[in-house]
Order: sequence, then structure tokens, then C-alpha cells
Amino acid sequence: MSANELYDATRGIWRRKIESVEHAEYAFAVYKGTVKEVYKINRWFCADEDPIREIEWQPKCRIAFEGSQASSEIRDRYLNKSVASFFPRGSANQVITFEPADAQTAEAPQMIL
Repeated sequence: MSANELYDATRGIWRRKIESVEHAEYAFAVYKGTVKEVYKINRWFCADEDPIREIEWQPKCRIAFEGSQASSEIRDRYLNKSVASFFPRGSANQVITFEPADAQTAEAPQMIL
């Protein structure tokens, strides 16, 4: 998968409410429990307003984000690391939000997988 294809697959279209993820600062592209890329989220929007992807159907309760590759500091921290423990065996949930375990302040970034 090319870098553009991975970004496009990661950024949406997700069946979530924007309110449930709007505080997330980073999104992870995960494959088989391993982080393949990390994106800095610039904004969330309804998927039917997507400026990149033309959607012929009106998705109900679907969202996407616009962003860019995260800084090297953030990428080095998470890239190629396992996040399998965040997904219980048999879990069908594709999107979860979390705060890093070492978060010391209220300003700590919230992540989305």
C-alpha cells in the first residue's frame, strides 16, 4: 500500500460521532496490531463533506479527518510498536481512543487507533 493509500484508509470513513473523537490529536494506522504510521489530526468533518474523496452515497454518522504525518518525535515513539493489547480478542471495534500511559498532565495528547 502506498503512503497516500494508507493515509486515505486511516483517515476515514468511520461510523462514529465527531464528539467521541474530537479531542484526539493523533491517529494511528494499525495493521495486525502494529502501528504502521502516525498522523497529526488537523480537523474532523462529516464524510459527505470530504474535500478529497467524492462519495456517491450519503453516509449516516460517518466521519473522517484531515491531517498530516506526525512529527518524527511522535512517530519514533509509536511507529512499529504493538497496540494489540488495546483490542480484546474478538473485539469488533475498529476505532478506540486512549491517552498515553505516561500522560502526566491534562495537556497530554489523546490518540485514536
